[in-house]
Amino acid sequence: ALYAQEGAIDTTVVDSGAPVVSYDSSRIDATEVEEPRFSLDQPPPIGQPLASDSSPVAVRPLPVSRLNEARREDDFWYWRYRSRRQSDREQQEMDSSSTSSSGSGFSVPTGLFWVLIGIGIVALLFLLLQAMGINPLGKRALAVGAEGEPESAEDFFSRDFESGVSRALAAGDHRLAIRLRYLQVLRELADRNIIQYRQGATNGHYVSQLWGGRYHTDFFRITRTFEYAWYGMLPVTQATFDRMQQDVDHLKTRFA
Repeated sequence: ALYAQEGAIDTTVVDSGAPVVSYDSSRIDATEVEEPRFSLDQPPPIGQPLASDSSPVAVRPLPVSRLNEARREDDFWYWRYRSRRQSDREQQEMDSSSTSSSGSGFSVPTGLFWVLIGIGIVALLFLLLQAMGINPLGKRALAVGAEGEPESAEDFFSRDFESGVSRALAAGDHRLAIRLRYLQVLRELADRNIIQYRQGATNGHYVSQLWGGRYHTDFFRITRTFEYAWYGMLPVTQATFDRMQQDVDHLKTRFA
């Protein structure tokens, strides 16, 4: 029954009016279709250069009205654009400088600035000379005697400083005792030809003579204590004298 139904299928062809194209499938050659042969190592060429165009170029004139309109624009003139950029840059620098000065709230004139720098250099040099034991003000270590009278060279080499120190300590005059001890140290250095004594010379003069030698450090400390006591016009105690005496004793150990 199933075969009978299949045989009853309507095989009528409906003509739609379109032409029917017939072909012979046995004549088709599959080898005629060429596929592009490219590999991963050799990609297909792209961007092939075009042939040069040798045709003549037609010149198109620019209307005068368009040229005049372009000339009226600032972008048309290169040197105007360059000068305008330069002026804009200068204006920006002026604005930034004015902003920084107004932001700080204080502006020091150039002349005053260099004056302050000079004062700082002089002050630094003054402190450096004092640290080296050189007195920039030229105070004289031997200019005044114990009671205010001038100190002569003869008195300096013949005076009994040891007894003077003992009397000053007994009287509680530590300031005078320190001064006499300092003069005694100067005389001993001169007697040993360690320094060149000269009447009226400053303390810094003798310190500079010992600069770089083995006596400099101790003598510098002794000189500093003496100037503090004698020129400082401040109260001096027994502890100050004892500290100076220790420096003197240490200096004498270097004489051997």
